[in-house]
Amino acid sequence: MGIDWNKIKSYELFGMLVKSVKPEISHILFGDVDFSAFDLYSKTMVETNEDGEEVPVSVPTLYNKDTEMELSEEDYSLISDYLRTMFNIFPKVEKVKGKLTKESVIEEDRINLMNR
Repeated sequence: MGIDWNKIKSYELFGMLVKSVKPEISHILFGDVDFSAFDLYSKTMVETNEDGEEVPVSVPTLYNKDTEMELSEEDYSLISDYLRTMFNIFPKVEKVKGKLTKESVIEEDRINLMNR
């Protein structure tokens, strides 16, 4: 998709991929929550800046219009932390600089994936 993984938050990636989570799979852990029905929206909230002024801030949020359910970044963090702990699977956090280093890391992950 041309998105640099160094510049995207996990919640934003989840928001892009959530449509592929089918209810037949997710019902085991999440009951009748249909993740494929969530869409990524931009929600405007008011925050106080360092000068004490209230300013509008755009925040990404996942929302299901049918059930009026919202999954915020905080909700996502709680769910993902719980699942990672439950299954003892934690992501390898990598931040790289330079095109050559980035390509090397991607190639290493491809090789590791093929060897599984």
